[in-house]
Order: sequence, then structure tokens, then C-alpha cells
Amino acid sequence: GNVKPYVEAGIGVSVFSNTQVEDRKFGSAFNFEDRVGFGLRFAGGHEVGIRATHYSNAGIKQPNDGVESYALHYKMPF
Repeated sequence: GNVKPYVEAGIGVSVFSNTQVEDRKFGSAFNFEDRVGFGLRFAGGHEVGIRATHYSNAGIKQPNDGVESYALHYKMPF
């Protein structure tokens, strides 16, 4: 039918307002973001998926603990 699976991936840069997130420490506010996800797109523009994101400074400055986040998402057009 009108259900289409998708896969997404991306690499980018980010700037954090703090160099510590909970117990994870970053050597600088400048970090890289790696993202991968997959999901389903439905007729009418609706979408449901899961995404994993990793942030770290790639060892540019110590410490470089890195942090991961995982998200389920639902998208609905207006």
C-alpha cells in the first residue's frame, strides 16, 4: 500500500552550551553528531521512526566521554 520504509544517516557538527551532560564530560563545547535511524512513512505525510544519535569531539580535546541519545518519533503534517 502506501507505507514506505526509510533509513536515515547523517554526520554534522554541534555546539553545546555546557561541556558536561550529566556525568559525561566533553573537552570542548564543539562536538560532532552522528545519527542513524529508520522508520515508516504513511499516506498523508505521517511518519513513525526510531533514531540513535552520538555526540563526541572525536578526540580533539580531552576528556571526550561522548553521549548517546535514542528517540522514538511521530510526525504529523498540519
